[in-house]
Amino acid sequence: MAGQRLLGLNAIRSNPNVIGHSLTGTLDQGMTVEGVWTTFRELKPGATDALFDGWAPLRWCLFVEPVNVYRGTPVRLEAVLAPGEYPIGLQVIGPNLTGAFDKRITVKIADPKSKPEPPMVQPVFAEDLVIDGPPGTWRFLATFEKGAAACGEEVRFFVDVTPEEMPKVEAEVVLMSSDSGLAEWLTRGGIRHRPYAPGGQTGREVVLASGKPTTDPAVVFRDLAQRIARGSTVIFLTTDTYARGGQPTGWLPLKTKGSVSPIAQPPADLPADFDEQLRAMGY
Repeated sequence: MAGQRLLGLNAIRSNPNVIGHSLTGTLDQGMTVEGVWTTFRELKPGATDALFDGWAPLRWCLFVEPVNVYRGTPVRLEAVLAPGEYPIGLQVIGPNLTGAFDKRITVKIADPKSKPEPPMVQPVFAEDLVIDGPPGTWRFLATFEKGAAACGEEVRFFVDVTPEEMPKVEAEVVLMSSDSGLAEWLTRGGIRHRPYAPGGQTGREVVLASGKPTTDPAVVFRDLAQRIARGSTVIFLTTDTYARGGQPTGWLPLKTKGSVSPIAQPPADLPADFDEQLRAMGY
C-alpha cells in the first residue's frame, strides 16, 4: 500500500494541473482497505514514511516506464522538480552497483512569485535509455549536489533476461481457450500447444484455461476433475471460466469452492467523455 500510495503521489505532484487531492480514508472502510490505519487502528507498515516522503516540501517525482523490461530494451526516465536553481546528478544503478547511466545537469526553475506565475511543477529531465545489464532490481537516482536536499530520490524498476534466454518449456500445453492472441503468444514463445478436447488423456498434462468453455461446462469440468485427480495441472487465467450462473466459482471441482467478488464496482454513471477529461488534465 505504501509503495502504491507513493506512486500515486508522484503522479499527482508532478502534474501542474492538479493543486490538491483527497487522501481517501484515514481508516480502512468496509472491503476497500484504502486507509493509512487498519480497522484495528494500527498504522500500516511503511504508511507514515510514505506520507512523509510524498508530502515533503521539496521532492523529486521520478518515473521509469515501463517498470518491468527485458534486457536490451529501452526505458523512459523522467524527473520533475519544484522551483529553484540546482546542480543535479542523475544515475541508473543495477545489481552489484552496475552503472548504466551517469549525468550531471544544472536546472533552473522560475521563482514561484515571478510574473507570469510559473507552473507548480516542471519537468527537468526526460530521456530514453537502453538497459543492457544483469537482470534484477535497478534504480533511477536523482541527487542535489549542493543547495538542497529532497525526498523521492529513488525509483526502482526491474530488468529480466531476454525471452531467448528464458528456460525452454519442453512440455506441450493443452489450451482450453478460443483466444487466438493467447495461442499466438504461446507460439511466439516456442511453447508447443494443442487444443483441449474432453477425454483421451494419456499422461499428466498442463491445461491452460481462458474464457468461457465452448462446449458443455458439465462435461468439461467432469473431465478436468478427472485429469487433476490423475496428476494434471489446470491453470485458470480468467474467473469467468468456472462461473456458473450467479455462482462465480460454481464449476470449480472443489468441495469448498470459496467465492470471487470485486472490491468495488466502477460507477455506472461515468460521463461519456470521462477518458477525454482525464487526458485534458494531463493523465
